[in-house]
Amino acid sequence: MIWSLDLTAAPLDRRIWLATRCEKVSVTRWNEKRGAWDGLATGETPIAWQLYVVPTHPHFQSDSGANAAFGAAGPSPEKACAPLSDHEYVERIGDRVIAERKIADAAADLVAHLGINDCGGGV
Repeated sequence: MIWSLDLTAAPLDRRIWLATRCEKVSVTRWNEKRGAWDGLATGETPIAWQLYVVPTHPHFQSDSGANAAFGAAGPSPEKACAPLSDHEYVERIGDRVIAERKIADAAADLVAHLGINDCGGGV
């Protein structure tokens, strides 16, 4: 992947890699409640970003992964479905991450609404 210096182009609806002035690189996402990137101090601005790409496991087919590069055999053709492109695979993973984040946020809101401080306390 290539780093982008255009921070206004960074997607706010998915995880990305951020590079900071202190030479750290971290995975983050936009926090709408804070109006800032998770993991960065208030007012801290990253210097670059790139998409967070989830690698494809070697057992899954890909149109441009290690299997294709090295000519490795994937699952037998009679059992395999049409392979996803790398872009389609990443989009599906990204959509799943977004959905899971929304579920976690909704659960946190419900816990706050109900005033639950401790679930499953000890005996």
